[in-house]
Amino acid sequence: MAFESLKEMDLDQQADNLGANGGGLVWPSAMSSYMLQHLAQLVSNGTKTSTGFKQVHLNGCARALNENMGYHVTGTQVGNHLRKWKRTYGKIQKLKILSGALWDEETCTISLEREYYLAHIRIHHDDAKYLNCPIEHYHEMATIFGNSLATGAYAKGASDPLASEVTATENAPQETKDGAETDEQGGGSPPGADEMTFSANTNGTGSSGTKPPPAKKYKVAAVEDPNIAMVSIMSEGLGNLAAAIEKVVKEDDGIPEGLYDDMMSIPGFDEAHLDYYYAYLCEHPSLARRFYNIRLSSKMVWVARYIKQHLCGPDE
Repeated sequence: MAFESLKEMDLDQQADNLGANGGGLVWPSAMSSYMLQHLAQLVSNGTKTSTGFKQVHLNGCARALNENMGYHVTGTQVGNHLRKWKRTYGKIQKLKILSGALWDEETCTISLEREYYLAHIRIHHDDAKYLNCPIEHYHEMATIFGNSLATGAYAKGASDPLASEVTATENAPQETKDGAETDEQGGGSPPGADEMTFSANTNGTGSSGTKPPPAKKYKVAAVEDPNIAMVSIMSEGLGNLAAAIEKVVKEDDGIPEGLYDDMMSIPGFDEAHLDYYYAYLCEHPSLARRFYNIRLSSKMVWVARYIKQHLCGPDE
């Protein structure tokens, strides 16, 4: 069983094992889950400072692990393991803004379409465990690290010494060799720790934890199709053309305003005949405009021709 557990550890867990006096500590999923829930509860109670957790808080978490789960760890080992989860949270934040990525707050899942997913993990193999599947302990990480990702005593890289102690405050309890504390001030479990909901299983399913305010879902930026853009331009052009044609048609339907007076001023014809021809021109607007613009002698010819064809009998 010990061999199988060692096989399942990643590099960060191995670093945890070497973090305090070379001890062989293994952090199973249930133990990590309890630690994150405990520290998230501290943040919810307003215990965390702007620079992170004080050593007294880490010592208190170590004692809670010992009392409630039977794991004997030190505050230093808790701090080392906490840095591992902070690096994980930082990686997740970068993956959430990948091109084509969608974030589901309810399931804590970063979704990528197949082609984007395959292209990414081809280069970044280790990111596969954070893509297209629910992310373990995301809510606890967001509560603990959400406002101080790049600050605090735990913003160290993987190459930094993991066993470095954080300077404790004057009232902070000191650890003995066996991990016990010599001062009982403020290092215990947070209020309500005994009643704190704890859920973890062998499949690594994360607990609900203290949820931060809902984050915005990232949306894929729309890429404009050149064909769609061309169709849009053509549609706009056709719309302008149709408006111009409609305007011309309306203008063509108009009768010159002075046509009737001009008609009545033509000499040599009966007024009734001129009225008939005026009515005829009103039925043919384009002909009326041409008639209105020709000289008087031509108008007389047009009127005489109309009278002969339409108003006179065959004997006249």
